[in-house]
Amino acid sequence: MKLLFLTASFFWILAPVLPAGLTLRSLGAKGDGVTDDRSAIEAALKQSAGQPVDGEGLTYAVHGSVHARVAVDLSNATLLQTMGAVDTAKFIRSTQNTTAPTVVPPESLTKMVNGVPLLRYDAVATYAEDPLVTGADLQAIRAMLNIRTLFIYGTDNQPVPVKLAKVKILRGNHAEAGMHSNSAGLYLVNAGPVTLKEIEITGDGKGAGLYLNRCAKVRMDGLNIHDIHWAPYAGDVTFSSEVLARDFGWNNSPMYDFDERAGRFIRVRVQEQLTGMTIGNSEDVEIINSRIERIGTRIDGKFLPWQADGVTVGGVKGLVMRDCVITNTWEGIDLTGKGVDGFVQENIRISDSFAYGFKYAHPQKNGKVINCTSERAGYRSFTIGSESENIEFINCAALETGVQGYWVRPGRPSNGIAGFELGFGDGLSPRNITLKNCRAENVQFPQAMEFGFSTSDRARNPELNIRLINPKTVGATIRAIDGFKAE
Repeated sequence: MKLLFLTASFFWILAPVLPAGLTLRSLGAKGDGVTDDRSAIEAALKQSAGQPVDGEGLTYAVHGSVHARVAVDLSNATLLQTMGAVDTAKFIRSTQNTTAPTVVPPESLTKMVNGVPLLRYDAVATYAEDPLVTGADLQAIRAMLNIRTLFIYGTDNQPVPVKLAKVKILRGNHAEAGMHSNSAGLYLVNAGPVTLKEIEITGDGKGAGLYLNRCAKVRMDGLNIHDIHWAPYAGDVTFSSEVLARDFGWNNSPMYDFDERAGRFIRVRVQEQLTGMTIGNSEDVEIINSRIERIGTRIDGKFLPWQADGVTVGGVKGLVMRDCVITNTWEGIDLTGKGVDGFVQENIRISDSFAYGFKYAHPQKNGKVINCTSERAGYRSFTIGSESENIEFINCAALETGVQGYWVRPGRPSNGIAGFELGFGDGLSPRNITLKNCRAENVQFPQAMEFGFSTSDRARNPELNIRLINPKTVGATIRAIDGFKAE
């Protein structure tokens, strides 16, 4: 008994005793918006060990990534990213090379288009004149590719709790910085529980505004993620919107990416370079009262929401989204990858998405989509993949689909522009899908939408239990209802 008392007393003596009312400045940061406070904030968060820390409404400049491996409770702070982009042009010497590159696998080079390779989705193209990046150059590029203004992470066995309130993250003004899979304004891994309230994220660069992976018990309220732009790396080819639409299609332009394992720049087919928010491999996630707006790039000197999703979610169990607004993105909400099992989306309004409003690709299961609206989606307002199962769409609306004209291919009998589309694949069929009291209406632009509700005739198989109940369609130029058996 005495030994236990001594051990407890000894632990108490070693434990840090911090005063009440902690601030970032009281723990060593300057908060003048100019001094690099990155190391000071790291030390402050480590010292506070989850006790509340107040940023006092000040701006803290950080050069690079603030790493926190402990519990974090931070409020009333603005973090300003000051790291710039690296001039990568000297490592991308092949932009003027019009000969066919070395491509793996070989058959993934579809053709050459005006000296530029048209690549399949899995292609990796290399040129002999593009050098390996080594030494200090490699360190600088890696730092740029992995910019995570606030990076909080635990371990698989010991996730860290995170609480942020009234925190603003300014990602900087370098659209070509970062990497689509590596960078973010706020980056959380192995965190839980997570509470984010009144978080604002803006500023340029590839990656994500907010990235969560392997997190649990996540509650997000009042997010404002807006005005984030990406650009190709310095030295890459600049495409006009006319060339993209005519020669490559919006999903096929070749771009340079950096292969860290090979230590060089490679050409690949474009994929989403930016998201407002990415959530992966997590459980019990709730997003309410939030906005994501104007996520994209600049082409021909104008903003274009190209290859920049609003919300991307994959490998999640238990997702709730309510009362959210998403506008001017490539795809508004993309449920993809390993899919989502168990989700509710209610009172969500998506507008002016370049391609899809609501996208349910890959294995989405056990969901309800209630009172959701997609307005002015470029291609399809709601698209439901062939692996979807047990999903209800209730009182949902597809309004003015296809009005931008991005996906119109002259000379084709149909471009597939639809309000609601239910897909089938080779050997894959959606099951237990209900669309009840849903509307596909083009009133202002009646020539833009081809189909109100579109699917395969296979949807009539009674074993699949696909139901279209009380639909309403206005302005479909080919067929109001195609493939479905309406009730």
